[in-house]
Amino acid sequence: MLRYRTATTFWARRGLAPFWSSSLSEGEGNVTTPKTKNIPSTSTVHTVTGEDVRGILSLILDTVCAAGGTVVSSRSVRMGGSFSSVLVVKGANAASVDASVRALQDVDSAVSRPFVFHRTGSCTTSKAHFVGTFAKGLASKAITYLCSRHVSVEELDHRVLVDPGDPSSELLIMEGVLRVPSEVRGAELEEHMAKLGLTLRLMKN
Repeated sequence: MLRYRTATTFWARRGLAPFWSSSLSEGEGNVTTPKTKNIPSTSTVHTVTGEDVRGILSLILDTVCAAGGTVVSSRSVRMGGSFSSVLVVKGANAASVDASVRALQDVDSAVSRPFVFHRTGSCTTSKAHFVGTFAKGLASKAITYLCSRHVSVEELDHRVLVDPGDPSSELLIMEGVLRVPSEVRGAELEEHMAKLGLTLRLMKN
């Protein structure tokens, strides 16, 4: 908990909200996350990568629309001068959408595959925040444990920042959405993460 508060204070002192509390959100135009059950089974998933330039996402969405498609869900990330977007598209020929998007000047690649709905048992969808002192392999250990408990990682943002309370060390901060089986207790996950050196907070999504 101390690490979590320390990281939050780090952002608050700079007049900013921590990235895990204001990550890409529905309605901002760069990400939509409807319930999976509302996505038509005939949809296709398109992965687009390229150079990050102003307006590129808007241009991609316009191009998909011009090709006859409707974007029903999307998520985008920008890093190191590049961008990557994953879009679920319905109502269009996948090859036609890919060709149209690849023709854009700043797009390097656009590939697609059929949308597959993975059915799971009774699960709870929870927002998850992990904070701890960074160590090599720590994120991998945390995800490996979650997989061993059949917890599905639906979304995950991962950053390493200088610890504002101790500039000689770094913080590992992960924010995401987990699908937790009904038989797995949140307290159990939090206890194991504590053994790894991570503070885990789970909140119903």
